[in-house]
Amino acid sequence: MRGGLIAVFVILAAFGGFGALLVLNSSPDGENRPLIPTEAVTIIPTRAWQDILLIGVQGGGTPVPTVALPGQSLFVVPTLPPDTAPTSALIPANNVVVLPPVSDPITGATATPALPAGSDATTAPLATRLAQTPRPVPTNPPSLPVPVARDPRDHYWFARPIDPDRTNRALNYYEYGTDGPNDAPYPIHHGIDMPNEIGTTVRAAGSGLVIFATSEQTPIFQSSPSYGNVVVIEHDFGYQGRKLWTLYAHLEAPLVVAGEQVEMGQAIALLGNTGQSGGPHVHFEVRLGENTYGTTVNPVLWLAPYVNHGTIAGRVVDSRGEFIDDADITLLVGGVPRDVTTSYVFRGSGSQVNPDPQWGENFVFSDVPAGVYDVVVTFDGRRVVRQVAVREGLTTFVELSPPEVVEPPTPTPES
Repeated sequence: MRGGLIAVFVILAAFGGFGALLVLNSSPDGENRPLIPTEAVTIIPTRAWQDILLIGVQGGGTPVPTVALPGQSLFVVPTLPPDTAPTSALIPANNVVVLPPVSDPITGATATPALPAGSDATTAPLATRLAQTPRPVPTNPPSLPVPVARDPRDHYWFARPIDPDRTNRALNYYEYGTDGPNDAPYPIHHGIDMPNEIGTTVRAAGSGLVIFATSEQTPIFQSSPSYGNVVVIEHDFGYQGRKLWTLYAHLEAPLVVAGEQVEMGQAIALLGNTGQSGGPHVHFEVRLGENTYGTTVNPVLWLAPYVNHGTIAGRVVDSRGEFIDDADITLLVGGVPRDVTTSYVFRGSGSQVNPDPQWGENFVFSDVPAGVYDVVVTFDGRRVVRQVAVREGLTTFVELSPPEVVEPPTPTPES
């Protein structure tokens, strides 16, 4: 009897277990649901805000972008980073290897060939090593081929002394014939400045004879240490029966010597920051008729413009036709200012700047894209506007003078 009860109990337990299994694997909608293993839960302790900030500072977070605020101070002459090369390695001139430039026939960019056989970056003279520094992609438009004279009054005969992958246009705040911005106490500028890093290659603007190159025997040019290291070329060609010279100043070092014949585009110097200079740049002058400080003319009227660019030359004169010094002239395109310059400042007698022999100007806007512009000047509160069209490779001339004042008729007494 006892054995039978045990057997019955086992059978009932088996049926009960089977029924429980069916209930566990059933669902209200009749679909089978796989059993999903439970993932272990990781509890992350709460961090203090100091810890979170520290993670960000250590680089574990996204840095907050910073925006440079515009300067609020008065104008300061910009300076470029100083050259880091050891100055003790600079020249002697007789240890310089001058490599011929190779011009790109399409863009006009000048590439520098490889070092001579047997040389390497550690044994070559510093001048050569600087000249071999890889250049970035050109950022300026190519210049028109020299010479350019599409108008008989033009004489764009010189190539730019700086390659197109560097700054090779004049600074627009200290132009030829001006004394700097905001009545700055600068001397009247007898040339143009092209700022670049020390060691930038400076090239001959035209073919000719080197008549001066700073050396131990001739350390100062024309008794003026302000120029620093200088190269001067007397060119193979002149203008209207007068000789032409180009001057390159504030150089780190010349790559040529006096008496050497050079060709247009040949490397003649390394750009520097010598003499009286506010930062690394080349000061470039064109001298006409005599090789003196008082015979300069505006170089931008002699340098070939960029492709699809031209030049505006003009005169600001009073009611008698006399030049007005230091007048502000604005160039507008579509009513929006594009450029601002001032008229030449003529002071003294023996060292003043000079208008061009063809244009007779006292202001210039250089490298202006082809198009239609308004040139604006103000006379005693009265605004004068002249519209000009700029065409590629040409100089456009404009004259600005006070507007005529029409006097009202004198009233006559009634009879």
